[in-house]
Amino acid sequence: MKPRFYSKQAIAGLTLLSSVFGCILFSYNLRAVGKEKFAPYFIIGSILWTFLFKKLMVGIIPDNLVQFVLGNMIASFILTFFLWDKFFIDYLAYESKKVWKPLIVFLSICTALLLAGIYLNRK
Repeated sequence: MKPRFYSKQAIAGLTLLSSVFGCILFSYNLRAVGKEKFAPYFIIGSILWTFLFKKLMVGIIPDNLVQFVLGNMIASFILTFFLWDKFFIDYLAYESKKVWKPLIVFLSICTALLLAGIYLNRK
C-alpha cells in the first residue's frame, strides 16, 4: 500500500512562503511512514533556522524581505533535495495529498496576525 504524502513539489513551493510551514508538511509525511519521532526536530529546527539565518544575514543583507526569501529558498532546497532523499528514498511511489486545507489554515493564521498587528499599531 502506498503512503499518502504531501508532494515534494508542494513542500518546495510552500516552504518558500515559510520554512516552518514547509517543515510542518514534511513532518506530516514523516508521520505517514512511521518516523514521527523526527517531526518535532524539524519544526524546532525550522524556527531556529528562521531566526539564526536572519541574525547571520543582518550585516550582509540589510533588506528584511530579501533575507526572508533567501532563507526560505535555502530551506526549500535542503528539505526537498537533501532531506527528502534521506527520509523518503524508499517511497518512490506515493499518493499525493492535496495542500489546500493546510494552505488555507496557514494563510488564515497569517492574515489574522497581520490584521492584529495593524490594529495594535493604530492605537
